Amino acid sequence: MKTIPQAKEIRKLSDQFNVRLSPYVAPKKWGKSSLISFDDEGATIYMPHQDATSLRALQQAARTLNRLGVPEVCLSGEQWSLEKQWTFYRGYQLGEPKYSCQFATLSTDEMQRLQRRITAVSMVKEWVDTPPNQQRPLALCQSLSAWIKQLDSDNVTIEIIEGKALQQAGWAGICAVGQGSSNPPAMLQIDFNPTEDPHAPTYAVLVGKGITFDSGGYSLKSPQGMAVMKLDMAGGVTVVGALGLAMLNGLKRRIRVIVCAAENLVDGHSLLLGDVIEYKNGVSVEVLNSDAEGRLVLADGLLKASEYQPDLLIDAGTLTGASITAAGEDYIAHMSVNENLHQRWQGTAAMHQEYTWRLPLEPWHAKQFPSYCATTANSIAKPGGGPGAASCAAGFLSRFVSDLSCWLHLDLASAYQMQANHLWGCGATGNGVLALASILIDKPV
Repeated sequence: MKTIPQAKEIRKLSDQFNVRLSPYVAPKKWGKSSLISFDDEGATIYMPHQDATSLRALQQAARTLNRLGVPEVCLSGEQWSLEKQWTFYRGYQLGEPKYSCQFATLSTDEMQRLQRRITAVSMVKEWVDTPPNQQRPLALCQSLSAWIKQLDSDNVTIEIIEGKALQQAGWAGICAVGQGSSNPPAMLQIDFNPTEDPHAPTYAVLVGKGITFDSGGYSLKSPQGMAVMKLDMAGGVTVVGALGLAMLNGLKRRIRVIVCAAENLVDGHSLLLGDVIEYKNGVSVEVLNSDAEGRLVLADGLLKASEYQPDLLIDAGTLTGASITAAGEDYIAHMSVNENLHQRWQGTAAMHQEYTWRLPLEPWHAKQFPSYCATTANSIAKPGGGPGAASCAAGFLSRFVSDLSCWLHLDLASAYQMQANHLWGCGATGNGVLALASILIDKPV
């Protein structure tokens, strides 16, 4: 039986490393159910079934070529659809500029769609993977703003509120989380209005968690848990990336994005367990876990979003470890009380192979964090926030949404890979960007 060649052997092959697709199973000499085989011209990837599972196998085969160190590939043949080329790209090249992929022939429209995906998702990965000392809250907001303005300066309005101005505006949750850092917290507001009507209603508001680094505060994380906490702003950059992708694909609706940015650090000014935060809507929150900070900043964002009375309100954040425990690292956990919205999101995500899984959300989830001195606590004094912690966190957030029927909550369990595996390189994945962009314009992106 032939063995997979090593990288140094692959480099001896023809100058152009061709990657072909086959609708058949691999020859027996390559082993039972082999995904990939090699010859003098490059590699063949076998896809006998045309379904989501087969696309997952395609991404795995692309990762194999990446791990072998194949520096350049050319996708050749007529089997390469848009979705297959996108799937291959995610496994082979996403976020790794030392690798180069020449795409197969597509129609002009499909090639443009592919390039737009790459533009938006690559930016999201770049933001999430930036070291935390190079991306403080204000710098993050400025970088996100600059990218969106670059896409359409005429129809985009930006407002960034930071530091004392944020406190004066009454955004108590963001200020409380960020008060332990010398780098002030900030709220970014993006208003994309292509309608030429300054009074046009807002169709959708996306709210993102933008914690540029999360130490856990006085509920201190372990060194292992803290090592990758630059990822905690993935929600904020995901919603901005989704807006950008929708704009690139011809978005004609008025959309707003709110990013709640802060560093959750430890010093003499940091949140103390037992502190009470008073929010604009009259809800008071006792802090029983300073590592449950994402919901504290998102609460402000949801309050602001509700002021616009949108038809659709979506928040996104790397909110709970419980969502990973429940659904695994391949899924975005989602919650909504609106069955139609649930079905719409589920179908849109499936269309882009961005796996999502519904977790329960009932009225009583809002009451699972009792407090004797405030309206609610932000958690309970149990490891991981206790049973059903992902749903209870969503229930907490529901207190800050004026119309639950239009609200979708996304817990981005699959937004980041802590180490490279058979599907992904280490770092951000960009999962959620395509589905969010598609739901904004009601068509595939």
